[in-house]
Amino acid sequence: MTRIEDAILRAAATRVLRRNDRGRVVVAAEPDPRRHHRWHWEATLTALGLARVDLPRAITEVRALLAAQRPTGMLPLSIFDEGRATGPGPVQAVGLSSLPGQPIAVRAILDRGRDNGGADLAAAEEFVAESFDALLASHRWFVTERDPERTGLIEILHPWESAFPASPRWDGPLSRSGPHPRATREERERWLLEQMRAVGWADTAMREVADFRVRDVIVSAVVATCADLLAGLADEVGRTDVTEELKEDAARFREGVAATVDPRTMLARDFDVRAGVWIEPATVAGFAPLLAGGDAELLAAQRAILLGEDWMGHPVLRHPLPPMVSPSSPGFRRRELWHGPIWPPVVVMLAWAATRDGAWDLRAVLRDAMLELLSDHSFAEFYEPITGEPLGVHDHSWTAATALELLG
Repeated sequence: MTRIEDAILRAAATRVLRRNDRGRVVVAAEPDPRRHHRWHWEATLTALGLARVDLPRAITEVRALLAAQRPTGMLPLSIFDEGRATGPGPVQAVGLSSLPGQPIAVRAILDRGRDNGGADLAAAEEFVAESFDALLASHRWFVTERDPERTGLIEILHPWESAFPASPRWDGPLSRSGPHPRATREERERWLLEQMRAVGWADTAMREVADFRVRDVIVSAVVATCADLLAGLADEVGRTDVTEELKEDAARFREGVAATVDPRTMLARDFDVRAGVWIEPATVAGFAPLLAGGDAELLAAQRAILLGEDWMGHPVLRHPLPPMVSPSSPGFRRRELWHGPIWPPVVVMLAWAATRDGAWDLRAVLRDAMLELLSDHSFAEFYEPITGEPLGVHDHSWTAATALELLG
């Protein structure tokens, strides 16, 4: 893309975020009047884009997320707008955890503040100091309550707690839960919520009763990355008393993720705690080590696979971008989210990790291909990988944020 095309795309993405801004929150897309909640991770992704164009607004967005923190340190999966807490589904999920990615957004806010200088720098530094204890409490909740056996892997208790709620990764564990053998996926998901509600959403009791207990490699990889980022932030705000703790946690979870890699495929695997078995369906989550960082040999092997003919280099793909499931897999469904389409948040996180690790070849391919895909300005929720057709909701905030983050 030319500089003019980049500038046009940046302006279009910025307009999407402005249009979806409701003052206190940026909604994911033009809202359904029945939906009075946001998923926490949606807002975290949006904050990355906001930091590129309106730093004070990015700070407001993340501050609102952290304001929902529980006394235990847990940050909830869903957040209700305008103080409303009525409606289906998500209200029942108030005891489920969000993804642990907030330090990525806070680090971005500080970096953009330094880029901008002046009032933005002062506001960013003040916000980092203000938010550090909340970020630390959330991190400690994850590494204690969700890794009780210190495996270096985070347990999730419901598919919604993962980045990929309807992924084929969860078909096996879900099939072993539910009120009866012929239950639908939705019935099994509701069953899990009722199990946890029955014990008052208490952390230890939830683990004991939940039919679904899975060690999730993506969540674990993000914990590893966030521990490293928090260690750096700790030094910057004068909290050197916790730096070593955070570095040790980062190493523990990097090692935990690396230990899941199948030596036959070199892809990471989730683990079904209840059944005591590895989860075999190969999805883009298999590249969790790239997000976690760590062993250079493993990361190089994974990059080669990701760029190879089963993934980004598959001949049927319109753009060299990672679909959620390899086109070589019998489970590939190119129009069904989590089973085949291109999902922008995955691309931006892999590009972010490639930048961190100096994997410039991978970053360049991801960046250029994703910006080319987004050049239609649809900013769709996800994309058909063979034709590039925009799918799902258009003018989506996380896709606009992806464009802004990749444009830099």
